[in-house]
Amino acid sequence: MKAVGALVLAATVAGCDPIWSVDVSVRSPATRPVPDATVALVCPPGIYDGHGGLVALTDAKGVTHVSGMGFGLPTGCDLMVAKPGFRTVEIRYAELCPEGRGRCDRIRQFDLVLIPEEGPRGAAEPLLIP
Repeated sequence: MKAVGALVLAATVAGCDPIWSVDVSVRSPATRPVPDATVALVCPPGIYDGHGGLVALTDAKGVTHVSGMGFGLPTGCDLMVAKPGFRTVEIRYAELCPEGRGRCDRIRQFDLVLIPEEGPRGAAEPLLIP
């Protein structure tokens, strides 16, 4: 019986681990989903080391997420979105967490419009809708 109680306690504690998540929806300017876009969390050396797997591809609907352990997005980490044929986008930590260090929501959601590389000169920067 003690073993069952210990197992329940372990499962309960594990369920309370803090997890942050960034959900991203990637579209073209024509509002079509952009599948197979790479979404990656890029951190400075020494920040969030050893937690590989912070790279994901968008699905057929242009949607994906990256997540990890912690009480919020790691401070100083930026989000990169890349897809051949489109301009690579870097979303800086200050844009991801406008509330500032230590006050970033654990779950963030963004709709992103990628601009094709062959777009007109002077085309608007990628649209980020938090």
